Amino acid sequence: PLLYALYEQHAEALLEIYRKQSNVSSQAKMIIMARLRDHQLSLPLVAQALFMSPRTLQRKLEREGTSFQRLLAEVREELAKDYLIRLGITVTQTSMLLGLSQPSAFVRSFNRWTGMSPREFQRRNRSIES
Repeated sequence: PLLYALYEQHAEALLEIYRKQSNVSSQAKMIIMARLRDHQLSLPLVAQALFMSPRTLQRKLEREGTSFQRLLAEVREELAKDYLIRLGITVTQTSMLLGLSQPSAFVRSFNRWTGMSPREFQRRNRSIES
């Protein structure tokens, strides 16, 4: 419960930033962030929330130079970095909050995003703050 409260508080702050932008990518990111813990998160679900077909959403995102999967990864990466540094929560907790099924999937994704493991990222950033 405490972890989810922290997630909700952080997500609301980021949503406020995205609300100020009017492009489809920002609107899709808002929906992704709001529904991230839902393991059923999909392009059709986001498209429905934006009152458009999945194909229309894909086309609009392509015009903005992105895709649903890229937006999903960006949101997860942004939140993961913040959770690991600012909140100092564990890899397992972060994985759960990001809607990933296994911590190992999170570790692989994080390594792809940053070129380092979550623990290495935490260690490097802690030493920078000190």
